Amino acid sequence: MPGVTISTAVRTGATNTGTAPAATFFLLGTAERGKGSVAVPVTSLSDFETKFGEHVTGSYSWYSMKTFFEEGGVSAYLLKLMPPLASPQQKHF
Repeated sequence: MPGVTISTAVRTGATNTGTAPAATFFLLGTAERGKGSVAVPVTSLSDFETKFGEHVTGSYSWYSMKTFFEEGGVSAYLLKLMPPLASPQQKHF
């Protein structure tokens, strides 16, 4: 149709720019490396990867942080669980 322009885009970054800067995400989970048994501040996915490593099979920590920051989150903490709490045999807390 004349006069109609269709454009597409790939989503990158935050989709919700209205997230309250005071909102803080707390996560208990497993990670490749990093301090355990103490909540560590995380300010971005790259900060998470620097402190805790890449995605670990069987862990949702990396995906949770990725989603939080993609949706506009700005402040998070990860408390890395250490064995035996992180053992694969224990499913519930």
